[in-house]
Amino acid sequence: MFQLEITEAERPREQKKSFAEFPTSPFYFWKDQFFLPIKLGVQQQFLLGNKSNKNGVSVTANVGGGISLGY
Repeated sequence: MFQLEITEAERPREQKKSFAEFPTSPFYFWKDQFFLPIKLGVQQQFLLGNKSNKNGVSVTANVGGGISLGY
């Protein structure tokens, strides 16, 4: 199994600005704190116990790892 996850993290204190000279709606003046974490991973699944014909349960195990990068 392969995994790719891309998310966006913004600065929690980022505020909208408005100017008194120009009557406009408030907007983000500068997007200064922008972070984009990217996670890449690989997993392998192992079958430990097979399911019987009726009302059985199969048991599996997952082993994996990966890397997380930030931009």
